[in-house]
Amino acid sequence: MKSKNKIDKTKDFPKKVENKNITVSVLTFFEDKLARHSLKILLALIFLIGFIVFNRFFRMEYLFYFLGIGSDSLTSNMPELYHIINVGQEGLISRYSFYSGMGDTFYRYLPTDPLGWILRIIDEVGISAYGVDYLIKRRFYYRFFLYFMGTGTIFYLYLRTIDIKQYTALIGALLISFSGYLVVGTSWDFDSHVFKAAFLLFAFEQLHLKKRWYFFPFAIMFLSTNVFVFYIYTVFFLTYTLFRYFSDSENSLLGYIKLGGKMLGLAIAGMLMNTVTIFYSFLKMYNSPRVTGNASYVSELIAEKDLAVSSDLISTTIYRFFSNDMLGVGSDFKGWGNYLEAPLFYIGIFTLLIFPQIFTFLTTRKKIIFGSFFAFWVSTLLIPHLRRAILLFFGDYFRYGFDFFIPFAFLILAIYSLNEIDKNFKINLPLLIITFAGLSVLLFVPFDKNIQEFVNEPLRRIVFFLMIVYGYLIFLFSKPHFRSLAQILLLLVIVFELTFFSHKSYATRDALSKSDYEKDLGGYKDGSISSVNYVKSIDKNKFYRIEKNYQSGDAMHASLNDAKLQGYYGTSNYSSFNQVNYVRFLEELEMIQKGEETATRWIRGLRETPLLQSFASVKYHLSKEEKPFFLNVGFDSIAEVKGVKILKNNYYLPLGYTYDKYIDYSDFKKLIFYKITQINIQYIEKDLTILAGEETAKKLTSKLSSILDVRFDNAAEFKKSLENILGADVTDKYFKYVAKYAVDNFACQTELLNGFVYEKDEYCFYEITDFEKIEMTDSNRIISADGFNFDYYKQFTDSLKIDTFQITDFKQHDIKGKISLKKTKMLFFSIPYDQGWHIIVNGTEQKLSRVNLGFCGIVLTEGEHDIELFFEFPYTNITSLISIISIILFWGFLIFHLVYKRIKKEKI
Repeated sequence: MKSKNKIDKTKDFPKKVENKNITVSVLTFFEDKLARHSLKILLALIFLIGFIVFNRFFRMEYLFYFLGIGSDSLTSNMPELYHIINVGQEGLISRYSFYSGMGDTFYRYLPTDPLGWILRIIDEVGISAYGVDYLIKRRFYYRFFLYFMGTGTIFYLYLRTIDIKQYTALIGALLISFSGYLVVGTSWDFDSHVFKAAFLLFAFEQLHLKKRWYFFPFAIMFLSTNVFVFYIYTVFFLTYTLFRYFSDSENSLLGYIKLGGKMLGLAIAGMLMNTVTIFYSFLKMYNSPRVTGNASYVSELIAEKDLAVSSDLISTTIYRFFSNDMLGVGSDFKGWGNYLEAPLFYIGIFTLLIFPQIFTFLTTRKKIIFGSFFAFWVSTLLIPHLRRAILLFFGDYFRYGFDFFIPFAFLILAIYSLNEIDKNFKINLPLLIITFAGLSVLLFVPFDKNIQEFVNEPLRRIVFFLMIVYGYLIFLFSKPHFRSLAQILLLLVIVFELTFFSHKSYATRDALSKSDYEKDLGGYKDGSISSVNYVKSIDKNKFYRIEKNYQSGDAMHASLNDAKLQGYYGTSNYSSFNQVNYVRFLEELEMIQKGEETATRWIRGLRETPLLQSFASVKYHLSKEEKPFFLNVGFDSIAEVKGVKILKNNYYLPLGYTYDKYIDYSDFKKLIFYKITQINIQYIEKDLTILAGEETAKKLTSKLSSILDVRFDNAAEFKKSLENILGADVTDKYFKYVAKYAVDNFACQTELLNGFVYEKDEYCFYEITDFEKIEMTDSNRIISADGFNFDYYKQFTDSLKIDTFQITDFKQHDIKGKISLKKTKMLFFSIPYDQGWHIIVNGTEQKLSRVNLGFCGIVLTEGEHDIELFFEFPYTNITSLISIISIILFWGFLIFHLVYKRIKKEKI
């Protein structure tokens, strides 16, 4: 018996059509000879186009890392792969890393989905055979075969599931496989979003139309590895399910509710299997300055009064529908934002021309439903506040979802249009002409004259020519005798378009050559790695930090993740979600301004503050300067390796040292003041020149000279003064760039080498009765820059080193050691405070407190103490158990279901 779910390939096309007593065969060449091989043809074409587009990456002449725009691949992705190797030396499962800033969670548990397991096994085998080079060099192949060919395959199967003809499914899958978001986004790691979205659509249609429920939980698992992405695509998915379900007039609200119940149950199953990953992703984002901290854009975006779309964004969006590169490629892009963050809406010129035709074939009810779906997602472009609201006001991005949602709304209508035209030999010619005319106006009429001058004229002419060709081919589809020719020509023209346009997006991108990687790791092998290795060879202590006064890498944006690749513990880090308490420490010292979102991601750390480097257990300093400044502030030169001078800190403090004094938080904050000096003016002018141009910078700094050497007791007073001089709007725009050079927290730095900062809050689990309080009048403890000398420096650090934590065993997430105390003291660890850190003292678990504005500490009494510090991500045990049990139950039921179904089928 034939399965009722099996696709009947003969129903895709009729054999004959009657027209004026003439019988015309409509079985085209494609339908007769190629249709049964359409998936193979699709994969062959994706590979062919990809090989041409990415030829230099296929041949591995260049690696898939970029020196210009997209430099995150070199400054973030490449260091992260080395990071995996460095941390992975301690086992397959990692929890914490001191390579990230001053320490942060580093999640790398075992996968929960089958695809993840396959990729993890392949990676482990590759790493075992080739080391980190395998991870670096496989980047392009991984992305192309998984996300380009994988997306094309899944999208084709999705279209076939919703009864789209094989030819149209082939066209649709090609268009999505080389859409702007996938092609350009792959250099910024957003290609996985398209693959996951395609799989979600496929899984829904399999559940809805074929009653195959087992794909849906996996779709949820794929998406839920990133909680924010999961939320965004859930919003899109809900609108899609409404559109799809109610476009069928036979479906009722009750039926949708039942289907929704099934989806909810299967989604819960997927989330339960992925619980451990979901929970980590949620907490990592939630416990960050950008979400629950004070660096969120939420209040700013909610209060945004500009509800209109700017003219430069309108022009950029229009041109990016026609091509990724109409306004320039890579770093030469001249539109709104930059090449990667501007709308990536290219989904094929053919799509733009044909999508309105669907309304010719629809009933009034379906016109409303199709039109509503389309209008809703287009309106998110035209109404910024709606887009921001969907993003929960955490940002104003296109790359998170909208670069897929909006082009998809065009593409799905275009696919339905082609499908109907191919079946009915009918087009709405006046509508086609109007569409062509409208697109021509958009293509040639400038909406922003400043952007118009950057348009690539030859490319614009090619787009116009393709519009003419596509218009003629659409017309041919309405002629049964020419349909076979039209199908083949349309496929060939689309292949040409996708190849030509996608190739243009990468032909001139400044990528890292294989030879440069093997020579110097893209600029990271600049003497730093050799210097770090030298330090490790002469210093066998289990923990110390190293800092540099320069950044490595050949990318246009310098790296702050050098430590991850070069294998040392530092203080700088670039991450979307940096450690919240480390950021708090920097904010409280006003080294970065509270609420400065960018500074919470690009953390320069303590590399420019020698006193804080002692505080933070920095023992060595690397410099390429002829006469390093740090030689004047307590560091001695001990060696030079490949042009890098290695300096040793004479006042180094270990990972754990002790205080017997404290200062109140309120007194500590009073030590900070603001003052612009003549030296500050030079640095401020340099920054403002980059931001606003030389003329504006000179004008602003000239005004600042009126408050030269004037002291302001806090940031509020300083900002008010700037508002009086520069105006409120200018001050708001440039305050953080002025403030970072004007802040003076030197007294705070010296105080941290005397006593810990006491805050009575929910993270304080100790009493201060056994500690001496440092008073504001104590000039021997609170010292300004003018009164400081190295005798004080030595006295302070020697006092802190009287009783220190002696490490006996060190792992990233598990540190063991001993300490002997002659009196009650605060044992301070230069580890950012995280509730995942636990401490066992003499066999008994105790609570760590948040000390010194953002670090770990515990009060210990007199005597000998055996100590173990270990990190366990909150609720790891319970979330892991939920995942394991859920996986066992799901796979057990799935296997039972498939076996039972097969047995039942054989009996029939």
